[in-house]
Amino acid sequence: MAWHADAAGQMKSKARTTRKPPIQILQARVDQYAIRDRSFKFRGHRLLFSDDKEVGPVPRLALAHGGRGDILLVHCDRRWNVIGFSGHPTMREAKADAERFYPGISKAWKRTGYTRTQARRALARLPNPRCAICRKFWHEVQEIVEVKKTRLVLCDVCIRELYASLE
Repeated sequence: MAWHADAAGQMKSKARTTRKPPIQILQARVDQYAIRDRSFKFRGHRLLFSDDKEVGPVPRLALAHGGRGDILLVHCDRRWNVIGFSGHPTMREAKADAERFYPGISKAWKRTGYTRTQARRALARLPNPRCAICRKFWHEVQEIVEVKKTRLVLCDVCIRELYASLE
């Protein structure tokens, strides 16, 4: 632990603070995260691209539950801004993918403790489209349609049910 003197001359520790990720990244609930230090060497060349550019080593990784049951491995900068991501069917496969990028990173994963309710509330605060009939958010359904003139938003399930009722 490093020490420094503050403005009053008092000795204070310069312990590194580890900032937890936000509740949601890419509209997905963050379940676990890892802070990568220099001991985890990057070995992921030619494995992940974003906007046709290779994603290199990043200081933060997050595992998030997507809206359709998939797990996202999210590569972030120090402030949890997304650099790139990949989707996986299970948490185990997402962690194995992270291990390919950073051998030994499995020791660094920490649980966030965020609940589904907290994630839903965080998503509800965002300006997300929501179905006018069932009130589900866009990430809870397969598709969502927005009629610009009336600013009406409907999900695929409600559209199918309306169509079936007209037949």
